[in-house]
Amino acid sequence: MVGLVGLRLRAARRLILFATLMAFAAGVIGFLRHDITVHGVPLPLFTGLLTAAVVGVAAMLTSVLLPALAAFVEATAIARLAAAVAAFGHPEFGTAMQQSPLLAATVVVGGALVIRRLTAHPGAREWSVIASLPSRHIAA
Repeated sequence: MVGLVGLRLRAARRLILFATLMAFAAGVIGFLRHDITVHGVPLPLFTGLLTAAVVGVAAMLTSVLLPALAAFVEATAIARLAAAVAAFGHPEFGTAMQQSPLLAATVVVGGALVIRRLTAHPGAREWSVIASLPSRHIAA
């Protein structure tokens, strides 16, 4: 059992790092407009670190317990970053997402589903960006 967990973690290390870094970037970008500090740390940095920690642990657990969801973890990380960029570019949308966790979850999960559909298309295998994503290198 321990050997299987170790193998799955080793196979998914790029995915876990990718999801964690994307979550950090999304946390920072999503709160760049706020000039607040939390315990002396700027809110964007604090949010990025907190988001990265939570998402990193979730990605690690998902990789060990449900390795077939690796591509969805990756798509969710990309959708989360896209939602943060959209929230930064359109402050009204960002405010609506911050005030409604249901809207934020819908945007991120819906975006992940769209990304999964796009990357599952046979023509997408030829795109170098798609081929270099971490989930393409994990043996399920």
